[in-house]
Amino acid sequence: MPMAANTCWNCGNPHRPGARFCSKCGAALPEPSYTPPTQVYSPPPTPVNQPAPYQPAYPPAPPAYPPPPAADLSAYPPLQSQPDTRQRLLLGVSIALLAVFVVLESLLLPLAFISQSIADEQIYLDALDKNDFYQHFPIWLAETLDRNKVFKDVLTQPLTLTDWQVLTTNLFSPAWLQSQTETALKQFFSQARDGKKEIKIPISLVEIKQRLSGEQGKKIYETIMNSKQECTFDDMGTLAFCLIDPASCQIPLCKIPFDQLNQYLANNLSILSDALPDQYTLTLPASSVVSALRLLDSIQIVSWIGILLLLPLLAAAFISRRGRTLDGWLLLWGGSILAVGALSLLISLAVMVFAVSFINLSTSSGSVNLSPGMVNGLEDVVRGISIAVLSSPMLISGLLILLGGAMAAGSLLLKGLRR
Repeated sequence: MPMAANTCWNCGNPHRPGARFCSKCGAALPEPSYTPPTQVYSPPPTPVNQPAPYQPAYPPAPPAYPPPPAADLSAYPPLQSQPDTRQRLLLGVSIALLAVFVVLESLLLPLAFISQSIADEQIYLDALDKNDFYQHFPIWLAETLDRNKVFKDVLTQPLTLTDWQVLTTNLFSPAWLQSQTETALKQFFSQARDGKKEIKIPISLVEIKQRLSGEQGKKIYETIMNSKQECTFDDMGTLAFCLIDPASCQIPLCKIPFDQLNQYLANNLSILSDALPDQYTLTLPASSVVSALRLLDSIQIVSWIGILLLLPLLAAAFISRRGRTLDGWLLLWGGSILAVGALSLLISLAVMVFAVSFINLSTSSGSVNLSPGMVNGLEDVVRGISIAVLSSPMLISGLLILLGGAMAAGSLLLKGLRR
């Protein structure tokens, strides 16, 4: 006999609808099955004169598969980028060639002007003239002669500074000094270019002899003697002995009390001038000068050859990655030009300082004790010569510094704009 729908399947005890356990025996009751109501779908009526909806000719594409999950690469080490050996090699070659180019060009720029101007006598003459060397030289010479006590073994008492000034200013005129200096410089550089071992410079003494035997000589004698005391009896005896044997006595420097004798001696200074030669030849060793000129020429030639050989290599080396861009090209060439200008300027200044220091050292360590005025005058002349020789390379060095700095700044500006 089949059991009712609301009775326990185990004991047959009735239970309420929806109960899950029997209230009598406790058996689990089955859940009631739900049957949804059946609905019939009827499409809406198609309006009159309405086109039918678009039906695709092919079935729609299946949905795309979702992307696979990302792989966890934390356990693996990151890949190292392989270095570009060729680019590094080109960069190293470029830097090395740039360094050689900078050094050679820095040496060539000042040395080219030095080698062209160092043997130009007009530069020396202009420096002497601008510093009034010919006008001051007689005074400097008098101070130097007084410092060295010239004729101290010939005279019983040395000449004073005033005596030397009277002597030098009346014997050595600025015109004579200038003419002899021009001749000496021309002879010096002409013989040095010819490679002679010894340079012989002729100095004309004709004008000195004429001055000594003329009115200037008489003025020199009277001015010096009038400033001295009158000769004593012993001084007159010494003077008489010196007339007999002048080589073995010291001449007393005093005023002879006899006016006629003084006048006679003043008028006959031509005897002293006749003892002087018409020309004196100054001999100078030229080996160091010739070697210096040849060294300057050799350095200039070697530098030009080196630069000409380096330019194609530089052009090839700049094909590197940095040299292809505008900012890289400006940085490479701008930095090179800036370095050339700075080194050339330093070399020019060093040469100027060395020249002045060399003159100062030579004058202080020489056998002749030059006066401070003579030393300062020579330093001013050497400084003027250095400025005349090195002014052009210093000016060009300054322009190169400005050009290289502008190119490097342009490179940094382009790089900043690109970022």
